[in-house]
Amino acid sequence: MASTARRSEVPVATKTTSKTRPAGAAATPTSKPSNYAAARPRAKKPAVRAADADDRLLHEIGFQLIDDDALDASDVEVAVDAGVVTLSGAVGNKESKRRCVEIAEAASGQPVTNLIKISRRLA
Repeated sequence: MASTARRSEVPVATKTTSKTRPAGAAATPTSKPSNYAAARPRAKKPAVRAADADDRLLHEIGFQLIDDDALDASDVEVAVDAGVVTLSGAVGNKESKRRCVEIAEAASGQPVTNLIKISRRLA
């Protein structure tokens, strides 16, 4: 079924000349100014983007810890809040602890809060 678009029958405004415009009255613009897009307020970006970045970083660090064959990070927890990475939990030795921090720092590009403890039970 064809839709019929209705057009306004109102005549289009034309520019007024200074002869017909009352003294002191401003001219009515007939088109948008060239900087119209810049004059409009921009919509704010949603705050979801920060949470998405934290989730991506959390998953990237988690997958790298799991994929490292020389590392048992099954008891390591990773938390990311506003781009700040915190590692907690336990590993079996100092080398594993250092490796967890290296992986997290490489993924995040900044220092990591390290709360990992060395547990003799995991050695």
